[in-house]
Amino acid sequence: MKNQTKKVIITLSFLLSLMGCLSANTSESDKLVPDPKYSPADVVQIQMNALKNHDSPVQGTGIEITYRFASPANKAQTGPLERFKTLFDNPTYAPMLGYSNLEIGPTQNYNTSANVPIIITAEDGTKAAYIFRLNKQSDAPYENCWMTSAVIRVALDDPV
Repeated sequence: MKNQTKKVIITLSFLLSLMGCLSANTSESDKLVPDPKYSPADVVQIQMNALKNHDSPVQGTGIEITYRFASPANKAQTGPLERFKTLFDNPTYAPMLGYSNLEIGPTQNYNTSANVPIIITAEDGTKAAYIFRLNKQSDAPYENCWMTSAVIRVALDDPV
């Protein structure tokens, strides 16, 4: 009986420490939220880092982080989150998941809107270009935060 109790205590200790590790990782991803300190390029970098590592620390985390940085108007068109996730099943956006290389071009800033061009190299080696359109939000809770209003795939030979 004493050995069984000891095994249960060890198992519980292990599970609690594992839960602590998971919550530590989750809390790091939970910190990635819109903030006025982020520039348009910062927002794109955060979203693309999330999509590159989309299943870390748990499956779907990257897409969820990306969704957090979608503007309220964008969310009205693409949400809720479960619907937003299906965008990455589409060949237009699928290359963003787990890409191998990212190039961020110069931001075109227009006071309360901005365009940020990127070129990615997908896992399979193909390249894809996108323009992130961002808007500075004026309403709470996102006042003065840059958020993505649209992501448009463009031909690689188009000026980005």
